[in-house]
Amino acid sequence: AKLGNSFCNFVQLYYAINMLSTALQNQIHKKIGKDYLFAIPSSTTLIVARYRPEYIKIIESLIMIDKDPNVISDKVYQYKDGKFDIAVD
Repeated sequence: AKLGNSFCNFVQLYYAINMLSTALQNQIHKKIGKDYLFAIPSSTTLIVARYRPEYIKIIESLIMIDKDPNVISDKVYQYKDGKFDIAVD
């Protein structure tokens, strides 16, 4: 996965990471593992899936149908080896 160079991408990634509390991250690690995809398209939606490249497009589709007007990010993120990044398929 590559992190885009734009400031906007950095801010979205930073905000999304901060939304995942340590307790929530621990739950995800127990249920899914330590290599996963996630998205926070709005204030009411969190999408998490085990990392599979084909899941990126599925998550992007789910982001597009989220109707909550309180948009947070339209990006899919990947957590791997203790690092967060924007997922690229």
